[in-house]
Amino acid sequence: MIELRNGDLAGIPPTSWYSKLLCNILQSKTFHWCMIIGKDRDGYICSESLGKGTSVTRFVYPKAYIYRIKKLRHEPETYKLVSFHSWRGEASYDYVVNYLTAIWFLFKHYLKLVLPVVKNHKFNCQEWVVYMAYCLGVEIISEAEYPYCINLEKSSELECLGELG
Repeated sequence: MIELRNGDLAGIPPTSWYSKLLCNILQSKTFHWCMIIGKDRDGYICSESLGKGTSVTRFVYPKAYIYRIKKLRHEPETYKLVSFHSWRGEASYDYVVNYLTAIWFLFKHYLKLVLPVVKNHKFNCQEWVVYMAYCLGVEIISEAEYPYCINLEKSSELECLGELG
């Protein structure tokens, strides 16, 4: 059994037909990502970006792959993670980045051209966990890349602890 800690990342497997299709094409096992920020008597609390934007929510996923940030020497305190969340807590969901990432990925992997990453102060779930890790002082994905499931899964800054559920 994996003992979750504050600051751990959870990669959630795809559930919808289109997310399963995308993950199948990319050969990834995760689609949605969140960060564990605390625990109470009812379970774990996470910070994530959903369709409405950034949210502090209950960790209720039946299956997840757990990743630990290697450079974190100590478990971050909940109040610190909530504080980091609050700096961008009003941010809306970044729907545009999904298309930008696809274009960037195609240019990089098929045309060998690296396009610059566009930052717009909105976040999809993968951008969100990269932002939260950055607040903890760790760059888990280079600023020159868009975060997406594969480069998160294969990040040298993350250790996969295994699967929950």
